[in-house]
Amino acid sequence: MEPSQVAVHPVTKTRRGLRVTREKHQGISFVNATTVAKVPGNSNITATKLKFVLEKRQKPRQAARPVTDDDLRRVQGGENRRIAPRTGSGDHDKHASKESCSAIPYQSVASRIPKESLSFPLTKAWRQLNEADTRYVPSPSGITLPDWVLHGLPAEIPDEGRKCFHAYLFSCPIRHYPFEQLQVVSWQPLSMDQSRFERLMLEPLMLNCTLTMGALFLLLKSGTREPAGFSMHSAKLCALVNKLLGDQKQTISKTVVVIQSIASLAILATFLGLYDHWLAHLNGLKLLVQAAGGLQVLPLPVQILVKKADLKGASEIVTTPFFTQGQLQRPISARLPRDRRMAIEADVRLAVRQYDGICDDLCDTIASLATLVATIDFAASQRGALIFDPLALMEEYHGIEYRLLMASVPIQTRLEALDRCLSGVNTSPYHNNLSFKSPSDMEHEAERSLDIVLRLAALFYLKMVKKGLPDTLDGLVHMMQVLTEHMRRITHLPLSMATDPPHGLSRSALVWVALMADRGMRKSDSERWNWGSRKVDRNIARDFLLWVLSGGDIHHDDLRLCRILDLGRFEVGAWNPRTQIERILASEHPR
Repeated sequence: MEPSQVAVHPVTKTRRGLRVTREKHQGISFVNATTVAKVPGNSNITATKLKFVLEKRQKPRQAARPVTDDDLRRVQGGENRRIAPRTGSGDHDKHASKESCSAIPYQSVASRIPKESLSFPLTKAWRQLNEADTRYVPSPSGITLPDWVLHGLPAEIPDEGRKCFHAYLFSCPIRHYPFEQLQVVSWQPLSMDQSRFERLMLEPLMLNCTLTMGALFLLLKSGTREPAGFSMHSAKLCALVNKLLGDQKQTISKTVVVIQSIASLAILATFLGLYDHWLAHLNGLKLLVQAAGGLQVLPLPVQILVKKADLKGASEIVTTPFFTQGQLQRPISARLPRDRRMAIEADVRLAVRQYDGICDDLCDTIASLATLVATIDFAASQRGALIFDPLALMEEYHGIEYRLLMASVPIQTRLEALDRCLSGVNTSPYHNNLSFKSPSDMEHEAERSLDIVLRLAALFYLKMVKKGLPDTLDGLVHMMQVLTEHMRRITHLPLSMATDPPHGLSRSALVWVALMADRGMRKSDSERWNWGSRKVDRNIARDFLLWVLSGGDIHHDDLRLCRILDLGRFEVGAWNPRTQIERILASEHPR
């Protein structure tokens, strides 16, 4: 650059050891930083002293410390101001809170009771199960990154609350159904029902209901006894429901949230064995659904949740459900090849009604059960190539459950079932000698009891196919008690009814019932069911088999239903029904 073409401007800034000047050449500005000052002509150049400053050594960045349960409790208690829920009482704080959450149409959610906590061991149970077992147990917060941070919840909601919301939104529709482990279901609630996501966040009360339902669900799914957690969350949910019911401005969205909340409370009651609470919740739920216009006007996930709350309690105490079942979706069993379905139906008809060949409602329900099991096995064998909507799967599951409870004759009324549960004792001793006024009465009693034991054995099989964690803390003691009592009554009938049955059921069905009763007894021992003061009839499978076989041998046709509804799927290692029958007949427990 020639000196004559450069316009020198005054120094603009001086830094340590540097002189910064601004120069302009042909309309373009330059900023030069030099260590010496430019002087005109032949002036001596004065050297600028440079001072080197040692850079401070930076400390290595510490790795983030994992968040513990104590940290979460401190956060929810407000001790950590950085991530704790804001509790500002001034107008400025409230205004800022609304500004930061303007995208979501609801008021500030920081109105919860001080020191209120949603804390409980979220991931501890999952971690222990994964370490103790090789089977994959899904985490409540996702497999990789925590998806619960992506739902757009307001800043006032702590991390535990976000996990509860995520658990309810993604896990509650599946509700204890671990078919996703078989890679046969796929659930994307946000893409399927955006209105449901918005409905859960409209108001603080509704959002609090959602968070509490998520907390209850995670406690239920953990399978652990958390009395304090159950009491706290259920009491809070009851209070929130009462507030919503007392709201003068009732909307369909609020009604849906109330129905969801009561259904969750009913499921909790069955898990804890509080079936009088379940009955009270279902009575209220029935009225609310009727006032809303019927079950069919509710969103499909809510319908499935109500059906589960109804059928879970009704099946566990063996009584009549409150709600009727309707087919809203295409059954998943329709995906099974047609020739397979027809073959199963023919085999079941021969296995259940060998003598008369009539396929009544009970026979048709057993065929539906066998078809559903075959469909799940077929889909699992495809290794992800055949995927079902879990709502459709659950609808078909609950449909079979409903038909087994309602087929033919009622088993017992709700009051009778509740009295049996509350009394804690057997309603009739097992050595009850039956007396009949006429042979027709005896025949009617035989038909009724044989019908009931086959339905209950099939219901027990359906619940075992589902697998997963136990549905109740005490076990299916009431269902098993009713099953063994009716089996004991059958053993007092004349042997001629076993060899020449007027009821039409084949020996194949009765042998399968005996094996199911034996499997139920072994399951009660392994899971340590709480029988309380009830007597356990441990010889019932043996005595029932003796009545069925009447001293005869086991034939190939006697195991026909055992081959269709295979019990070996519940056993570890090889299993042979004939070998198990011989083992049962050789055993005898002290009475």
